[in-house]
Amino acid sequence: MRSTRPHGSSTLFAELPSDRGQALYAACDRDAVAKKRQGDKRTMDQLRLDALVERCLGGHGCAGKPKAQIFVHIDLPTLPGLRDNPADLAGCGDISPDMARTIAFAADSVRNRIIDEPTDLDHTTAWKDGGRTDETPPT
Repeated sequence: MRSTRPHGSSTLFAELPSDRGQALYAACDRDAVAKKRQGDKRTMDQLRLDALVERCLGGHGCAGKPKAQIFVHIDLPTLPGLRDNPADLAGCGDISPDMARTIAFAADSVRNRIIDEPTDLDHTTAWKDGGRTDETPPT
């Protein structure tokens, strides 16, 4: 189960047998301790999280970079930094414009261009705000 959190983060819940849960925690803790001994200044919780992500997404060395298909919806003026409108991470909700640009400009990102007009004539009021699909503004 997954839930969306503010500021571009998510919470992931898993119910699994206790022995496997403890084994996974212990493995992530060992990885975190090793990184801490190498001088990593992050907290143990941050290091454990990175260890879990690495284990789930392909082992050591992936540095938490998912190789999944991720859809970020960002308006054209915000992409190059001319505006700072929030973007949408599909399945999670709003994310900061900085996070959207980071994802969009990552070297391994695949970019599909869908450019929207900023004033959509058939939605003078946004659909999510009760707008209708016509060119007549609400009275």
